[in-house]
Amino acid sequence: MKILKTVQKFPGGLMVGPLLITAVIHTWAPGLVEIGGPTTALFSSSGTMCLAGLLLFIIGSQLSVRQIGTVLKRHGPLLAVKLIIAFAAGIILMHSFGAKGIFGISTMAFVSVLASNNPGVFLALTKSYGDDIDHAAFGLWNVACMPTIPLLILGAASGAAFDYMALIALLVPFLLGILLGNIDRDIQKLMAPGSMIILPFLGFCFGISVDLITAFRSGLQGIFLTLVFYILSIIPAFCTEHWLLGRPGYASVATCCVAGLAIGAPSQIAHAVPEHAPYLQTAAAQIALVMILTTVITPFLTKFAAGKFGTAA
Repeated sequence: MKILKTVQKFPGGLMVGPLLITAVIHTWAPGLVEIGGPTTALFSSSGTMCLAGLLLFIIGSQLSVRQIGTVLKRHGPLLAVKLIIAFAAGIILMHSFGAKGIFGISTMAFVSVLASNNPGVFLALTKSYGDDIDHAAFGLWNVACMPTIPLLILGAASGAAFDYMALIALLVPFLLGILLGNIDRDIQKLMAPGSMIILPFLGFCFGISVDLITAFRSGLQGIFLTLVFYILSIIPAFCTEHWLLGRPGYASVATCCVAGLAIGAPSQIAHAVPEHAPYLQTAAAQIALVMILTTVITPFLTKFAAGKFGTAA
C-alpha cells in the first residue's frame, strides 16, 4: 500500500491526516490511547510539548546564523501584522462589548483565534512550496502560536499578568538548536531529516484533544468565526507579503490556520482573568471548529496561492 504517497497528495497531508485521524479516535473512542506508557506519551496530548520542543531544536539546527536576518525580514512583518490585528480586535471588543463579545462569540474566542497560527501545518506546506528560509521561520511562528499571546492581549485590556518565563522556555530549544547546528555541521546533517519524521506525530498529538461532536455543535458561530479569521488574517497578511515584501504570497496564506493549542487558550485566560470564565466552554467549542475547518481549508488555499502567484521551491 502506498500510504505515504497517498497522504502527501493532499496539501499539508503529512500533518493534517494524522490530526484528523486522532480527532475521530478522541470523539468516538477517547480512551483508546490512554493506556499509559509509550502509547499515551506518543499519541496523546501529553507528548505535544516534547515533540514541539524537539521540532524547535531540529529546525533551529538547520538555521544558519546568517539566515536569521532574512527570516525576520521575510516573516517578521507578517507576524507583526497578525499580532497588531489580534491586539486591536481584543481592545476594541473588550471596550465595546466586554468579555461577552458579540454574535454569541466571546471576546476570548475572537482573540484566541485571531492570534493563533498552526506552525505544524505551516511547516508541512512550506516543505511543498517554500524554501529553507520559510522552514526556519517555523521557530518564529511556533513562539507566536502559544496561548500566552492571547493572554497577553487580553491582559492589556483586563489587567492580567504575563508569564515571561513561558516565552523563554519556548525559545530555549530553538536557540540551542541554532547554537549546536552552527558550531558543528555534523549535528546539522544529523538533524536534517528530523522535521519530516516528527510532523505526523505532532499531528496525532494536536488531533487527540479535539472532540468533533462538541466542535460542530458550535454551528453558525464557529463558521462565522472562521470567516472573520480568514478575512482579518489572509487579506492583510497577503497584501503585506505580496505588495510590500514583493514575495509570491503563499507563506502568508500558510500561516492562516488555527492551531490545536488555541483550544487550550480559554482555560488559561479564564484562570488568569475571571471575568472570561463564564464563556470558557463555548469558546473552546467554537475554537475547535475553527481549528478543524482551517486545518482542512488552509492547505488548499495555500496551494491555490502558490499555483497562481508562484512558489519558492
